[in-house]
Amino acid sequence: MRIERDPDFAADVRRQIAHAIQEGGVPWVVRLQEDLAEVERILAEFPQAGRELRLGRRATVRKLRLRRAPFVVWYQIGSRGKTLVLVRLFHVRQRVPD
Repeated sequence: MRIERDPDFAADVRRQIAHAIQEGGVPWVVRLQEDLAEVERILAEFPQAGRELRLGRRATVRKLRLRRAPFVVWYQIGSRGKTLVLVRLFHVRQRVPD
């Protein structure tokens, strides 16, 4: 399965990395990057791994928590099941949009 990153997801990752660097948390940046790579490997093989969420009238999304870094990835599986799109990255304590 091909993994794609939505522009919102890429922006979320950049913001989290910038925040970690600003706070002197370079080890967190490495951990986040390693965890994201691991999530992509897992989802490429097991796309249904995350818990399903229904967000009102929006399309169904799934979420999967990173193993070591305190973040959750929201993703969608393409209609034909050949692609998977990482749509958002949230801190576990972050309020998420409705």
